[in-house]
Amino acid sequence: MGLPSLSDFAKDPLGSVGEALGISGLSLGSTIDSIGEYIGEKILDYLAPDLDYQDRKIPARGPTNPRRVIYGQARVGGQIPFIEANGTDNEFLDVVYILASHPCHSIGDIYIGDTLSTDAKYDGLLSIYSNISGDGVLIPQLAANTTLDPARHKFIGLSYIYIRFKYNQEAFQGQPSVSVIVEGKNDIYDPRTLTSGYTKNGALCTRDWLVNYLNAQDLDDSWIEAADDCDTLVAAADGATEPRFELSGTITLSGSRIESLAKLTTNGGVIPRYEQGVWGAVIQKYNAPAVNAVFNEDDIIADIQVSTGSNKQDKINTVKGSFISAANNYEQIEYPALESDNYLAEDLEVLDQTVDYQMVASGTQCRRISKILLEKSRFGLTVSTTLRFKAWQYPVGSNIKLSYSRFGWDERVFRIVSRDIDGLNGISVVLREDSPEIYSWEEGDAIDVIVPPVVNLPDPDFVTTPFDLAGVETLYISNTSKSVKARLTLSWDSDDLSTNHYEVEGSYDGGAYRVFTDYVATKSYAMDDLELGNWIFRVRAVNGINAKSAYVSIPFTIQGKTAPPASVTGFTGNIRPFSIEIVWDAVPEVDVAEYEIRLGLDWDTAELLQRIDALKWEWETRPTGNENLLIKAIDTTSNYSTNASVATIEIQDPKLVEPLIAKVVDNNVELRWSDATTSFNIDRYDIRRGNVFDTATSLGSSKSTFKTTFEVVAGAFTYWVQGIDVQGNKGPAASVNANVDQPPDFVLQANQLLDLSSGTKVNFISEIGEGVTADSGVFTADTDSVTADVGDTIVLVGPADLVETWDEHFENIIAGGSFPNTYTADTDLITADSDLITADNGAPSIRQLQTDNGFPFYLQPTPTTASYETTVDFLGTFNLSRIQLIPSVATLAGNPSITYTVGYSADDITYVDSVGLEATGVNFRYVRIKLDVTNPDNLGLIRVNSLRLRLDVKLKTDAGRVTVDGTGTANVPFNIAFVDIQSIQVSTNSTSNDVVTYSFVDIPNPTDFDVNLFDNLGTAKAGEVSWNVRGV
Repeated sequence: MGLPSLSDFAKDPLGSVGEALGISGLSLGSTIDSIGEYIGEKILDYLAPDLDYQDRKIPARGPTNPRRVIYGQARVGGQIPFIEANGTDNEFLDVVYILASHPCHSIGDIYIGDTLSTDAKYDGLLSIYSNISGDGVLIPQLAANTTLDPARHKFIGLSYIYIRFKYNQEAFQGQPSVSVIVEGKNDIYDPRTLTSGYTKNGALCTRDWLVNYLNAQDLDDSWIEAADDCDTLVAAADGATEPRFELSGTITLSGSRIESLAKLTTNGGVIPRYEQGVWGAVIQKYNAPAVNAVFNEDDIIADIQVSTGSNKQDKINTVKGSFISAANNYEQIEYPALESDNYLAEDLEVLDQTVDYQMVASGTQCRRISKILLEKSRFGLTVSTTLRFKAWQYPVGSNIKLSYSRFGWDERVFRIVSRDIDGLNGISVVLREDSPEIYSWEEGDAIDVIVPPVVNLPDPDFVTTPFDLAGVETLYISNTSKSVKARLTLSWDSDDLSTNHYEVEGSYDGGAYRVFTDYVATKSYAMDDLELGNWIFRVRAVNGINAKSAYVSIPFTIQGKTAPPASVTGFTGNIRPFSIEIVWDAVPEVDVAEYEIRLGLDWDTAELLQRIDALKWEWETRPTGNENLLIKAIDTTSNYSTNASVATIEIQDPKLVEPLIAKVVDNNVELRWSDATTSFNIDRYDIRRGNVFDTATSLGSSKSTFKTTFEVVAGAFTYWVQGIDVQGNKGPAASVNANVDQPPDFVLQANQLLDLSSGTKVNFISEIGEGVTADSGVFTADTDSVTADVGDTIVLVGPADLVETWDEHFENIIAGGSFPNTYTADTDLITADSDLITADNGAPSIRQLQTDNGFPFYLQPTPTTASYETTVDFLGTFNLSRIQLIPSVATLAGNPSITYTVGYSADDITYVDSVGLEATGVNFRYVRIKLDVTNPDNLGLIRVNSLRLRLDVKLKTDAGRVTVDGTGTANVPFNIAFVDIQSIQVSTNSTSNDVVTYSFVDIPNPTDFDVNLFDNLGTAKAGEVSWNVRGV
């Protein structure tokens, strides 16, 4: 008999399949749904495993054996359509094994009996080839070794392997039994991604069987949701998780395709439904009813028939059985039995059912499906009736809520297991009670569900008073006036299932109660635009015969727009590389206008930072420490939130640069360290040399995490590195010691302190250095400058404003005004001319006024820039030299930064500049030094104690021997690279009075020179010449 189409199976009656199931009166939709819903002996007998369950690892001989379909992963033996002995004395046995009737995803381990084919005992005895693409191309080795004809024997659409066995009596006893682990069908369509491939997903495998083996044409989008549900991770053994429903197993194509569909459904947890020519999916999990899927007496238009539950012979309290375990080498084992102690006690005997899962590879999935079967056997409440046509929007498998006061049902949940149009009257349905507890799962537990009673009829004359009455006031914008108004929403609870509706009343300011509504079916009610002031609201319940409960009351004050906004939530600060991101959640009131952020511990005294109509604000970088921010919402009538929300932000100094490593090569010291970033990005690293960091000599700064310096004398040196972030926060200084030997061939060309009293200064002042003592014990000053004794140290201090007057200075630092013109002084205090400020007893001094304004140094506030430039004439030309600036600079206040520039020139007109503390000069006479100071916060102040300028060069030596031929001339290439040559020495190695000379062109970066060898008569001759070159 040919394969019928699905439409044949969808007819009512179902035919032979329905008769086999014993439910021939139901449509296919309810039949397949019943596979999971009705667990009776007939269905379980019908779903008994076929031969491929136990015997799938055993190869089958012959070309007419039924082909198989592999879903997921399985260990299979294969069908043997071809076997042939070949070679000398038939020493080879060539065998073909057909694994599946379709292309496969991959093959894994291959077993000979129960031994892996890779076992050492099979070395040299097996040759294995495979073709699982189904492309119809014969394996080339199979064609070469056997009588098979590639033009006739193609194995189109099949997955197969070819094995050549070499005879060995010890390795093989009889014909080898071969099995293969296969990842099966690889063309399964996924409607979620619109692609095809390999999958174990229960919904997708079931859909594939419908389309490719039952000719299903139209499928709806419910398969997408079912596929997602199958992929959802649920509890497995030992605290692990696994997908809810997967399929791994085989189906032979010799049996009924509908029977195989039923097996997929039992194993894979997805039930197909067929309605109006479209195939959908219902997954074995609880789905909450849609919001509007609520039915009551008004929706029931025919008699209601109720079946109160399953008979004892249909109930189960224990489920046991077996499955093919992937974890146990694909052997058939028993999964742990699932039993319910409560149900066993209730039934007074064991009501067990054996269910073998031929397409499940996980024991926990077997137990999970068995738990659903067990619980559904206990939930036996079934309802048959006719509903109004609005029920048509809910297909088979959907859950609905049904209220029926005669039985005390209040939105009891049922699943639609079948439905049909009842003429012009409505939709006839069969409903089965459903509950989330049926599907809930915790591995290791057989969860006992308390089955609710069929009916729970209350006393019709008594209605329980509602409870938990509460009110929530919110604001809304009127559609007509576009103004903000108050809305009160009352909510309550009730456990009286006979309640039909509720009545709501209110009394304003002690007056009579007025009815807001005499019928509201829900447990909440909203009232708009109420009068501001004090109210008492009350609610009572009414049942179907108009019996009424007592009132439950609550006092409530309507505040309207006088109520402050709610407190801000989600207020936090996130430190970014160059800022602090402040974020918060929106306050839900409709009249919130903006938010105010303050800095401090108490709202009333905190500093205002920002008012903003947004949910994020970028704050600038801040000094090290904890910053306490406060925020409140402000509405359109300037009401603030009652309580401020707090965000504490911890800002850390850069961390210690550990490890700090010094590597000494010759007289070069290379410093390397780790990144010091903590809160904000690092701006630079301050590098110093000296025994104590605070007084150490600055070696400049670095933007990276390494620095090289060149020492001109030998000694033990201590180097310091300190990280400074973009805010100017300074981390702890790390130190490292390094020993530098006397630099070989080092020539110190100049070493002098620069005269800081000369040069061009912008916003720098010259002062006598700290600790200077004049020869006479005193020093004098005129109106313009301080004059020091000969030999006193001059330092530079800046940035400093050199043009502002005394009055202008103090006017600039007093916010919003200037000093008062006069004070009255007591006799024991300072006196001054009429033009000067006079302090009074108790009045602040000038120093305190400046300090109180945030400027502890007189020169503050300081200009944003300062610069110093000086030029040194060495009165002679240096061919090559390293130019090194060694500054000694102290930061007195703020976080100013200094940029050093070293330049050299031959004519004092055109300079080659290098930013930093070093430069390599070539053919120069003049050196120009520049210092540029930037001071963005107007607080920075530095003191330049000294600037030392050093010129030095390091000589290198190259030497060797050269053979001169009969021409008397030879070229000598240098072995090392020179910038400049200082001297060349040549000598002959003979004992005669030979003469040797050299020829050299003195150019930058020379590479060679020539030698000439003569005898004492001046005739060119051959010989060996030694040479020695010194240069830079």
